[in-house]
Order: sequence, then C-alpha cells, then structure tokens
Amino acid sequence: MDTTRSIYKLPIHEHPLLPSTQFTFSTCDGCHVRGFMYGYYFCNEASFTLHVQCVLGDFSRFKPNESITIMGDKCKAVLNNHSSRPFCRHCHERCKVSIIIKADGEQKNGCICSTSCLLSFFGITQ
Repeated sequence: MDTTRSIYKLPIHEHPLLPSTQFTFSTCDGCHVRGFMYGYYFCNEASFTLHVQCVLGDFSRFKPNESITIMGDKCKAVLNNHSSRPFCRHCHERCKVSIIIKADGEQKNGCICSTSCLLSFFGITQ
C-alpha cells in the first residue's frame, strides 16, 4: 500500500508523521488531550502522536491560497509551514495545524486556527 501521500511534515515536529488506523491510548502532542485515539498520526522515530484533526485541522479541505468571503470579509486559506507558527487572532494560541485562515482587512487581520475560533471571531453563534 502506498502511503507516501498521507505522510505529513509539519513545523511542530522534526520527523515525518505517518497515519495509523489502529486504536491507542495516548496523549496527543498537539492538543494535549489524553485518551483513546483511532485514526491518528505518529512518528516512527520519536514518541509523538497526534489526532487526525490536530494534523489536518478544520480547514484541510481548502486549497492553499483559496479565497473565502465570510460575513463580507475577505479571507484566504494559507499553509502553516513556516518555522515560526503564527498566533491565532481569536484564542491567542499558536496555530498548530497545516492549513489556517488568514483574515485580511483593517479590523480583522491575523490568522485563525479552527472553525470554532473562526465562528467566534466573526460573531457567529453555533
């Protein structure tokens, strides 16, 4: 089985991350939640596991540089592949996922790391 398309190299870990379709009980090194994981990513060279969501993120279905308009504001899906990860404009945590939303404009500039931050940032209730 060819898994080369599923291997991820992220700025938060020095080695490639490989997919697994097994169960494990571990602490996610992305969100730090301890519990059972199914369908996670791991490092073959170090003890490092991540939830699929922590690797791919909420915006993984967007193409890099795809433009989006939300509540009249222009945004763009961008790769988070730099050695220094930006801070989320809403939750003020470092963006850990591979694709983030960059909001443009005078009042709403900065990066957004997740759907929940995006909705809260634009004042949309769930």
